Amino acid sequence: MPHLIRPRNRYTRFFDTRRRSTDDQPASPPAFRFRLSSSDDIAVAHILARHASVPLASARHEASLAQAADARKLVGQAMGILMERSDLDSDRAFTVLRRYSQDTNTKLRDVAQQLIDTRKLPVPKSGD
Repeated sequence: MPHLIRPRNRYTRFFDTRRRSTDDQPASPPAFRFRLSSSDDIAVAHILARHASVPLASARHEASLAQAADARKLVGQAMGILMERSDLDSDRAFTVLRRYSQDTNTKLRDVAQQLIDTRKLPVPKSGD
């Protein structure tokens, strides 16, 4: 049964103490539930949620930019390999990578990584 905890503010919070760790399953975080007693409480909760979402969105954006920069580096390296081995210009090398990506239904980043690792382009699946 949940135990009532009365914080100093006007929100009533319940803490569920029934969640326990077992040998095969790690402990899950406790469940919190809030009862908002007025429209002012709801407005304050929405404002706090908006403020909390700003750093989360910023962190996601930074992670996305870092991942995009890494993918760009990989594609650039793969293009360099193709340009050197096949005597292609940069536009043609990118077109080759893009075609292999589409033919194998693989992300461009993964095609580039495979080319860097094996020095070979992936073989398109036959029979599609």
